[in-house]
This record gives sequence, structure tokens and C-alpha cells, in this order.
Amino acid sequence: MGRAYYRVRVNFDDNVRGEVDICSPRSQDVVLDPSVDTYNTKKWPQFFHRRYVSHHDLVAMFGKAAADEVGYAPVPDWYVYEDTFTAQQMGQLPHYHDPAAQLPLRRAHLLIEREYRDMAVKDVFIDVETGDTSEIPETWDRDRVVRVLELTPGLSTTRRKVETIRWAVTCGRHVLHKKDSPYKNFTIVPFFPSFVDGVSVGGVQSLLDPQQLYNKITSQELHIINTTANSGWKVKVGALKNMTIEELEQAGAKSGFVAELDDVSNMEKIQPNATPQGHDRLSFKADQIMRQLSGVSNQARGFAREDVAGEAIMANQAAQDVNSAGWLANLHRTKQMLAGVVIDCVQAYYDDTRTIVINRGSAFRPNFDTVTINQPTPEGQVINDVTNGKFTTVLVPAPSRSTLSEEDFKTLVMLKKDLGIQIPDAMLLELSPASNKGQIIQAITQDSNEAAAAQREIETAAQQAEIEKLRASAKKEDTAALLNQARAEKFAVEAASDPDASYERVEMTRLQIEQEDRRENRALRRREIDDREQHRQNQIALGLAGLENDRYLAEKQLNTSPTRQE
Repeated sequence: MGRAYYRVRVNFDDNVRGEVDICSPRSQDVVLDPSVDTYNTKKWPQFFHRRYVSHHDLVAMFGKAAADEVGYAPVPDWYVYEDTFTAQQMGQLPHYHDPAAQLPLRRAHLLIEREYRDMAVKDVFIDVETGDTSEIPETWDRDRVVRVLELTPGLSTTRRKVETIRWAVTCGRHVLHKKDSPYKNFTIVPFFPSFVDGVSVGGVQSLLDPQQLYNKITSQELHIINTTANSGWKVKVGALKNMTIEELEQAGAKSGFVAELDDVSNMEKIQPNATPQGHDRLSFKADQIMRQLSGVSNQARGFAREDVAGEAIMANQAAQDVNSAGWLANLHRTKQMLAGVVIDCVQAYYDDTRTIVINRGSAFRPNFDTVTINQPTPEGQVINDVTNGKFTTVLVPAPSRSTLSEEDFKTLVMLKKDLGIQIPDAMLLELSPASNKGQIIQAITQDSNEAAAAQREIETAAQQAEIEKLRASAKKEDTAALLNQARAEKFAVEAASDPDASYERVEMTRLQIEQEDRRENRALRRREIDDREQHRQNQIALGLAGLENDRYLAEKQLNTSPTRQE
């Protein structure tokens, strides 16, 4: 149909303070003004939205008196035949047909909503410093306006001619609603894949004629095949013995056909004309025309030849975006306009204190942040006041969630496999397409915590052993230093009284010290060997625990699989 729409309004059904509601109405029900020649709805003069409602819908929206007045009125004479027929036919459906209402014309009612721009003289707020103006809602009384002026320094009021949006609702010849719109802009946000001078063209609209050509050629090919199977017979007069000529016309093309003749040569099957040369190529050409007009290559659809290099396929897929750049640009513009309309609704209706919960993580590992808007303080200030100021939006295009997760998963697997980067297993599982990845992540996290606790215990024991070793070595060095100092003092005293005996005792003592040092070094090396052997045994035990953990996870995943093959 070449166009689509978003509709943004505030819904009070689930929350009395209002929530922004975004829906997509049928594009056939939105009728634009013929003078619309721009994509920006702020330049539109008006638009219409039409829909069929029942008598109960009118009672819920406008009251029983208005609904009865519309219900007893005949079908307007300005209805076209299609509207009249649709109203009468829909009126027979259970939702619209209500015998208890006792209406002379039990039918569906065509409700037409019109949003249009108008000029009117109204009271407005004006900031005397910046000159900014804001229209005062017509539902505000004088006391509320005075209260706003008291709380806002530098704010004043004036009367001026402003552009406003009016909202009218009619049904037949009855005007059910006609007041100022509660919204600053039109509630419709359009999406036109291609929009030039008020004419919109959809993404597949240019393929309709080639598709009709393809269907016609395929129908002709089927006709030729049927003609070949039932090409007719040439029969000599009076040759048929078991049927008439009329019966031959009916049964001549059936399987197992048997004809009784007076002479076999008196009946001959008519040979059909051969398929015209090149006729079988027309359908292929029509298919190629559709592919070229669509701008979608085989590589983009995943049907590239097997002998094409992967880099060439990736380059072709990247160039595919050029063909749809215009559509994507208009879609980006639509989303930007949608965000702006949502901001206007939030500033107008989210004027109380609300808490918004934002999940910055994922579904398996959530990371919730809370933001409180319009929060008053004891000093009289309002934190995160969204009702004041002007806001802008930043829209970042991104692929769909599933496609993005698949690309991230492939990238992380390549980094871990080819470059040896230690990517956590839980992160890989979270991005993987596994159906029960939540249970696997939970089991791995629990077992990883247990393995990490065991590893920490082993590392702590090793650190304690190393500390004890250092303490023993330091104590030994201190003891040796004190012993050497005492011996030196003793030798000094003896050397003063007998130099020769002192020399011999010094030599003997030196030999004893060297022997003790060698003995202690051998003990120290033996302890180091024992420590290394103990560390190796700890590593072997840790590796066996990891293998046992992997085997347990594999058995658990096999047991929890929805389809298990024996």
C-alpha cells in the first residue's frame, strides 16, 4: 500500500495518571489531505482517521444519549456504495448486532476523526527573559494559572493569535466531539518508503506489474502443457463402435482411454504444436526483472553460489544497503519523529513523580537501574523535571536483536579460537542460539563458583606454605648471624692471648661453618623439590576436578534436552 503509520496517544485504562500508548492503525483507514506534500507532519493542514464502531462503542465513548441519536438516524445519503454495504454487512456480526437495543437500523457506524490546524486568540504564558511562549490549556481555571505565576518567577501571561490543533469526531451527520486537541502535534506519525510531491511508493509496488507478467506467462505455459495432453483426435465417420463423438470429447484425454474401431487406421491422435521458441525463457526473464527491480541480490538472500569467495559475498551484502538507503533513511526519520511525539506526550502528562526501571543488562544477567523523575526536594526544587525545557533525541540504528547476537557470538568465538583471548563461557552461552542456555549458564556459574572456591583454597594453602618457608629462612639467617658474631668475639679474645692456637681454631671453625652451610643448602633444595612436587599434585587434582565438572555438565545437558536420541 506504499505507506504505514504509528499512532501515539496517552492511555488511561491501566493507569489513571496516563501512559504513552503506541499502536499501528490500518493504513487504509488514514486519509491524508490532498495538499500534503511533505514528510513532516508539522506542515500538514489536516488528516482523517475512519473506523467502524458498534452502538456499545458509541455509548462507552460519548454516552448513551449521543449513541441513541446516531443509532436511530438512517444511513447518510452521501455514503458511497462500499460504505453502505460494509455498514450493513458488519451490522450482522455479533459484536455490532444487538437485538436488545431495539434500533430500527442495526448496523455498524462509520466514525470519522479529523485532526486539523486552526488559528485562534488564546491566553499564553510568556517568559519575559527568553521570550518563549506556551499555550495555556483551555481546561485550566484562573486559580491554577495564578498558582503557576506565583511559583515561576519571570513568567507572565498575554493574549495572542496562535496556531492550535482541533479534534473533531463525526458519525454520519452528527458531531460527537469538537474541541482543542490535548496533544501538541498530530497523533499520527507516517512512514513512506518513498515520498515525492505527496505521492508515496512502497517497497514492492514496482514489482506488481512484473509479477502479473510472470503469472500470465506461467498460465500460458500451463495451457500449452494441457493442450499437449488433450490435443484431440481424427476419426473416420462411423469408425467408433463403443461410444459417440460427444463421449469421445469428454473421455478422450483421460488415462486408460479405450476406443473400439472397425479399423485401427481409422483413428489418429492430432499432434499438438511445438512450444514456441523462446516462450520457456519468458518466465525466466520475468523472474530476473523482479529481482533487478527489487534490488535484492542472491548474496543478500543467502543464495550465493558455492564457488564464490566469502569476502566477495560479504562485500556484496555490505553494498546491498545502498539499494535500500532511501527507505532506511525514511524509516530513520519516522523513528526520530516518533521519539519527538513521545517526548511531547511525556512532558504534557508525566507531571507527577514516577520511577522508571531500566535494564542495562540482559534477560539472563539483568542489571537494573532506577530513575525517578519529577522528584520534589524539601528545599522546593524538582529533580529530573521532564515537564520543563526542550529535549532532543539521538537515534542509533542497529540490526535486530537476534542478528546482532549471532554476529557477536561468531566474533567472540573467533577471538577465543584464533587469538586465544580468554572469553568467559557464560558470555558465549548468553549470545549463543541454544534454547536452554539459561539453565546451562546457571549450572556453569554454580560449578564455576565451587571450582573457584577450591582453587582459592589451594592457592591460600600454597601462600601459607611459602610464608612459613620465608619465615624459617629469615630465622635461620638471624641465628647464623648471631652465632658468627659470638664466634668472632670469642676468636678476637683468643687471638689476643695465643695467636697460633687462635689461627687453628679459626680454620677449624671455618670448615665447620662451610660444612653446616652445605648441609643446610641440601635441606633447602630438598624442601624446594618437595614443594614443587606438592604443587604439581595440586594442579593434577584441579585438572581432574575440571574434567569431572565438564562430564557432569554434559550429562546434565543431555538429560535436560527436549529430544533425546538413544
